[in-house]
Amino acid sequence: MRHDTVLKSGLAGYLYRWLRNGGVVALTIGLGWIGLSAIHAVMDGRARATVTGLEIVCVLEGQSLLTRGVAREVECSEAEALKAANAGLNLEVKDVAYARFSFQSEIGAGYDGRLRLSALQRPDLRRGDQIEILYNRANPSDVRAIADAASYFHSVLLALGGLFMLGLAYPARRAVSYNTGVDTEIAALEAAFAARNPAARRR
Repeated sequence: MRHDTVLKSGLAGYLYRWLRNGGVVALTIGLGWIGLSAIHAVMDGRARATVTGLEIVCVLEGQSLLTRGVAREVECSEAEALKAANAGLNLEVKDVAYARFSFQSEIGAGYDGRLRLSALQRPDLRRGDQIEILYNRANPSDVRAIADAASYFHSVLLALGGLFMLGLAYPARRAVSYNTGVDTEIAALEAAFAARNPAARRR
């Protein structure tokens, strides 16, 4: 059996593809998060904001691997109907807590923003509390939470996990190469034997 055929159909080939693809995805996401957080930390403005209010909203979020990035804020009275209408997307209705806040940009202009409490890592926030946020200098209404050490740590772990999976993929590919190499050698020996022994070939 040819090497590429085993990689596409055999158990070792399946293991190799799973490790390779999973490793590439994990490494790319981990490094992407680290890079994006670092870029925002350097390029964005930083401000001290004052919490002006808290609110709970209903959000439809995807639960499967393919729909995990899907998140849509909806009216709570319509959430279940929208979930039923999109049953194939495996969505769940979640109550999400947000903090509303006001802040001043580095040039002194005032702005309002809103972020999830989970993103701020401050579930105990109260009105009047002070928080540190980042904002897009070109569009100060575009705000984000400051990535903490735990966020970087999780991203590094994800990237290292991807490297580990890629490292495991190499022995799987080597095993396929070895097995297919042996098969090729056996086939060549059988062909040579048959060429030298026509009687055995006719049998």
